[in-house]
Amino acid sequence: MIRTFVDKLVSRVKREATVAIERTHVYVHSFRDRAAHVEVPHDVKIHRIEPERILEIGSLGFVEVEDWFDRLQRGDECYGAWVGGELAHYSWIQTRGEHPIGTAGRATIVQPGTFWIYNCRTSERSRGMHLYPRTLSVILRDYFARGLFEAWIYTTHQNVASQRGILRAGFKEIEQLRALRLGRWTRPLGESGAFSRIPAPGTVAPTTEN
Repeated sequence: MIRTFVDKLVSRVKREATVAIERTHVYVHSFRDRAAHVEVPHDVKIHRIEPERILEIGSLGFVEVEDWFDRLQRGDECYGAWVGGELAHYSWIQTRGEHPIGTAGRATIVQPGTFWIYNCRTSERSRGMHLYPRTLSVILRDYFARGLFEAWIYTTHQNVASQRGILRAGFKEIEQLRALRLGRWTRPLGESGAFSRIPAPGTVAPTTEN
């Protein structure tokens, strides 16, 4: 028992003292871009998760109930993918307010007409079924049908599987954000190019499409 406690303490100290340069890949998809054809098998159902059923996403781990309800209160939505009736993937979507990109140590304002897809997770047993790009494709279809015109998404440099899924859904990479991470503290490095056209917190977002 004492050894277990010491091991956990050492692991936490190492985690808190970690120094690394983080890279976050940023992607965009416009309604003008050619939609990627990602076929959805008949036994896979993808649609918005009703707010009263949001607790179901806890079955995929990382239970953050208070945060989920804060997102719903802000107007965010969550899409799910079910395989044989069992939830196997979820992705969150934000259409207004300030959006934090934790791995990049930055935050941005969601512009009118645009949306950010974030906090996407697939169950271990369902990986390899392309549920991620399939869900992204359904989200793009539904949100563009509502009149929104641009989707944004991002992932870490280490998450190669996520990068592949995003590209498979038709997104284009336009930026890599660098940040210095010291334990839980993250500080952005350098200036971004395409990303800088999105208003920073405290600024007024434009109301017309560029």
